[in-house]
Order: sequence, then C-alpha cells, then structure tokens
Amino acid sequence: MDPSAECPLILLFLLPILACAYLGGLWPGLLATTLAALAFDYFRLPPLHSLWISEPPDRVEWALMWALGLAISLVLEARHRRWESAEDTRQRHRNVFARQLQVSAVQARMNRFQRFTRDAPIGVVFSSNDGSVHIANDEYLRIVGCSRDEFESGWGGRDRCTSLDWLRADHRARGEKEYVRRDGTRVPVLVGISGRRDGFAAFVIDLTSEKEAQRARRESEERFRTLADNMAQLAWMADEKGRISWFNKRWLDYTGATSEEMEAGGWRDAIHPEHVERVVEKLGRCFATGEVWEDTFPLRGRDGRYRWFLSRAVPIRDAEGNVLRWFGTKTDVTEQREAEEELKEADRRKSDFLGVLSHELRNPLASIQTSVYILEHAERNAEHARRATDVIGRQVGHLTRLVDDLLDITRIARGKIELRRARLDLSELVRRCGEDNRAMLQALRLELSVSVPGRAVWVDGDETRLTQVIGNLLHNAGKFSREGGAVTLALVTDAGAAEIHVRDTGAGIEPELLGRVFEPFVQAERTLAPDGAAVQLGLALVKGVTELHGGSVRASSPGLGKGAEFVVRLPTAEPSRGTERAASNGPPRTDRHARVLVVEDNRDVAESLGQLVVMLGHQVEIAHDGLAAIAKAHSNPPDVVLCDIGLPGMSGYDVARAFRADPALRGTHLVAVSGYAQPEDKREAAEAGFEQHVKKPADPDEIQRLLEV
Repeated sequence: MDPSAECPLILLFLLPILACAYLGGLWPGLLATTLAALAFDYFRLPPLHSLWISEPPDRVEWALMWALGLAISLVLEARHRRWESAEDTRQRHRNVFARQLQVSAVQARMNRFQRFTRDAPIGVVFSSNDGSVHIANDEYLRIVGCSRDEFESGWGGRDRCTSLDWLRADHRARGEKEYVRRDGTRVPVLVGISGRRDGFAAFVIDLTSEKEAQRARRESEERFRTLADNMAQLAWMADEKGRISWFNKRWLDYTGATSEEMEAGGWRDAIHPEHVERVVEKLGRCFATGEVWEDTFPLRGRDGRYRWFLSRAVPIRDAEGNVLRWFGTKTDVTEQREAEEELKEADRRKSDFLGVLSHELRNPLASIQTSVYILEHAERNAEHARRATDVIGRQVGHLTRLVDDLLDITRIARGKIELRRARLDLSELVRRCGEDNRAMLQALRLELSVSVPGRAVWVDGDETRLTQVIGNLLHNAGKFSREGGAVTLALVTDAGAAEIHVRDTGAGIEPELLGRVFEPFVQAERTLAPDGAAVQLGLALVKGVTELHGGSVRASSPGLGKGAEFVVRLPTAEPSRGTERAASNGPPRTDRHARVLVVEDNRDVAESLGQLVVMLGHQVEIAHDGLAAIAKAHSNPPDVVLCDIGLPGMSGYDVARAFRADPALRGTHLVAVSGYAQPEDKREAAEAGFEQHVKKPADPDEIQRLLEV
C-alpha cells in the first residue's frame, strides 16, 4: 500500500486519540490509542476483519500508529499536569484572597461591634466564667465608678469586677440590682446576663434618672394628693372618655360615700333629682366635644341637706391637643348665693325706700310750695295766710325730723353715736313724753292713754335719746292709725328691767314683716297706711338707740288692720343719792337789741335768717363769704355772729379763728349754723372758736333763745 495514501487514514484514527487525551489526559488517551490500533488492524490491515497481522510491514505500521497514540497521550498528559499545576496555584491565590476578604469582613464587624460597645448608652461587659473581665465599655466603667486608666492598669479588671455578685456566669436572670461605689454612692441598675460555655456578657443600665423621676413623680403625686385632699373645693378626675376614677378626700367627707361607690356612679345620686338629668346630659356633651364644663346645682351632703356648688371641669391635653384626662372641681357657693339674694333683697328694699322717701319729701314740699303761693296772693291778716303759715311750719318740722332720723341712723350704723348717760327716772320721762306728744295725736283725732308706776323707775341712759325713742314710737303709732283710734303708752317693770309699751289700734303689721320691721329700708303695706307707704326710719332709730343702752325692742301684731304693739326693754339701775335735780331758772334774759352778723353763702338762706333776726327785734348785717364778714365786723363790730361752715374760699372755721385772733373781735359771740352736725363737726367747731352750734335748718325758737341771752 502506498504510504502517502495511507497517511490520511492513520490521521483519522489518531484524531479520536488526540481528542481523548486532550480532554481526559493519559489514561483516556491510552485507552483511545488501544481501541484505535485494534480498529486499524481489523479494518485496514490484511487479513481484513481479523486481528491477526500477517505481514511484517503491516506490523510495523500498526506499532507506529500505537506509538503515535502513546506519544500524543503522554504529551497531552504532561500538558494537563502543567494546566492543573497552574490552576492549583490560581486556586490557592483565590483561596488566600477569599480568606483575606473574610478576615477583613470579620475585622470590620469587630470594629463595628467595638464602636457599638464603646458608644452604647448602656454598660456592656464581657467576662469569662472565672469572673475576669475582658471588655468593658465607658458607660459600664462610669456606672461602677472606675476610669479607663484604672481599668487598663488592673484596678478595674478581674479583681474588681469579679467582686460584683451579679456578674457571675451562673446568673441567667434579668432584674434590678444596686451597686455601691468606692465612695459609698449607690447606683440602681438593671442587669441582663447572656451566658455561654466560655463566658458571658452583661448589659447594665443605669436607673438613677428613672428612679429619680419615679421619686419625683411619687412626690408630685403625693403633693397633688395632699393639696387636692386639703383644698376647699371638692375635686375629681376622669379619663379621656369621661369615666370618673378619682375623688378627693373632701368630696368623700362631704358626701359620706366611699371611692368605690362614687366610681360606680354614686356621684349621680348626690345631685339634686331636679337637676341630675340636665347636669349629666351637659357633662356628657362636654366630654364628647372636649369643651370646658361649668354648671351650678345643689349637691347632697352626708347629713341629707343640699348645698349649692359651682362645678367646673377642664380637659388636660397633650402636645397634639388630644384629651388625656379631665380635672374637675366643685366650689361651695351656698353662702355666696344667699348673700347675692340678700343683696338683691336689700337693693329692692333700698329702691322701695328711695321711692317712698321721694314721696315723703314731695308731700311736705308740695304743701310748702302751695302755702308760699297762698302767702304771696292772700292778704296779710287773712285766714288763708294764717293757715298757710301753719302748714309751712308743720311740713318744715316734718322735713327736719326726717333728715334728723336719716343722720342718726347713719351715725348709729357707723358707731358714732355718743350717749350722755345719767341716772334718770324713766317713769317721769315716759309721762313727760306722753304729754309732749298728746297734742300731736289729738290733732290726728287719736286718743292717748298713759300708764306709769306710782314710783320712780331708775335707768342709766341718755335722756335726749330715750325721749327720741318714745317720741318715734308715738309718731309711728299716729302715722299708722285711723281717725278715732287709740294709742296706749305704758311703763311696766319686770325682773330687773323696765319695759315701755306703745300699742295702737291702727293698720297692723304683716307677719312676714315682723322680723324686718326695724330695718331702715322696710316700708309698711301701702294699702293700709293712711297716707300711703311710710319709711320706717323711726323704728330703725328706736332699735339702734335701744341697743346702745343695752336693751332690746320687739314688735307684735295680731294681723293687718288689728293694730300693733312695740316694747322697748331697758335694764334698770339702782337709785343714786341726790337724784333730785334743782330746777334751773336759766340765764338771765335781756331786752337789749343785739347787733347780729349773718354769714351765709346761700342768699335765700341768708335773707330768711336775716328777716328772722329782724323780726326778733335785733339789728342784722349779711355777708356771703368770710372776707366780707371780717370786713363788716371791723366797720360795725357785731355782738353775735351766725356763721355757716361751708363757705367758699375761707371756711367758717377759718372765720372763727380770724375773729379769735383779732383783739378787736375776740369778744364776739360766735354761733355755727351748719348742716354739718355730727359730733366730730361740733368738736371741730368748738376747737376753731365757736361757742355754740345750731344745725340747719335752724329752729327759730332756738335762734330767739340764743339772741335773748
């Protein structure tokens, strides 16, 4: 066979050997070589289809092919070994890199853990089972009172940390402990232990702030409870839904109930039945809307009585405005409501008083005005003029008495009444007062009967004021009695006291007014008073003066239209020696005409007083201010000066001082004529130099007596 022709055929058998050796190495290459050699012998070498080689050249060819296959396998095996060696090297490099990455990752985690441990807000410590501490962060060292330098130097290491009984491997609990530092300070801590076979980790939290906050909260709650339990108001609290959960001690003391009863809804039972539905409905509406609740209603106490309370509840909110709870109080306003009612009643009585006072003032003023008109148009000696003069006199007296009563009531209310006490016979005083007022009652067509003991009844009192008391009672009886009626004045003694009884058959007193008839602003029934409603100033004055004497006064009446009786009770006194008083004939009278200087800024008052002085037979000059008075006194020295106090510019006090300082006028008799008639006014007038004091309107008889002396 031609070798050049056979060469491609051999390559065909060598290709599988090359592939197996390349892919599998030596042994796959040898197996492929053996199989290829057998196939080459069987299919290509004679005898065909037999494994026997008969010709030597064919054997050489077969051996050559097998040798080529062996060579190829060996070459590729060597190549495989070089590749594997290089791959092993690369793999080792990759493994080293991977381990370096793992180490870096572990180191990074360790660094992060160390930073976490160092910066953790809680104490962290790692210890072996024998108690030696390996790692401790700054917070742990702060808790135990150890610095980092001390820890690193060994003080805070094993010897120190193993002394902490709660840092032991056998502890697996979590709980609160207390650590005592070297300086004796105690640190409350919360300790959590995480144990392993080779040691454990402890996490320590400093509870100092929490404990202080708890203590502060307890103290605050205690202060609040103490304040709430001792405050004047009843107090309660409810949750955000309005469920009441707390009542203060004063609430429980007032209602007599327990906290459990109140929290179970007993607070509703304490509200007055007429108000409970309204109160509960309004309170529920405020709970739902978050509005402030305020209401006033009666609340029952443990004694069963109801008192009025001003109730108020406000919502307590968080920063976002959500209601956290409700706080409510109840303030007792019973006395305030009663005071308000009393003020309303007093205001009503005052309004009625002012209305009746206006009526009382207008009546005499109307009579005076009419009488003045009659005097202006009637003949001087005509009967009309005489009657008009009488009317003016009576009405001026009525006005004077009314103003005097008003002033006296004011002085009594202010405690400025000064009694001039003396031992006096009350029997004689009552008899004389009856006689003095008989003409007044007879003019009203009333019969007066007077009954006094046949012996002296001594009392220690102010004769003028007691005369005023009896006179006011008689005037009151006359005012409220109809024509043809009777008035009884009687004095009786009873167990160390004297009683003055004044009884009439007049209008009577309503039962509801008996307890208030002595109040200044109480008026009688309009329909039964003969001249309409009357201002009870006289009765108020009677009560005030009587009480100043240590006595009492009471009123009684069978009813309207059946008359009334007033009883003044005074303590009696032992008779003193020399009680007989010598009658005084008074100062000698003189018929000499006096020179009188009237000093008054009101021209009408000055002219009328000047005319009175002239009518009394004296000479008069008038000045309307202090400077003019002094000038006229120098040009024509007066014997008497009737001087007002409230003058423009230079007051009446200044005028008196000027007269007393001037040698030429020092002997002038100075009389103050003024509406300032309180005791302190009289004292100031006397200190200024006035010798006498006459209150306005001046009584003509008193002026006459002054000028006749």
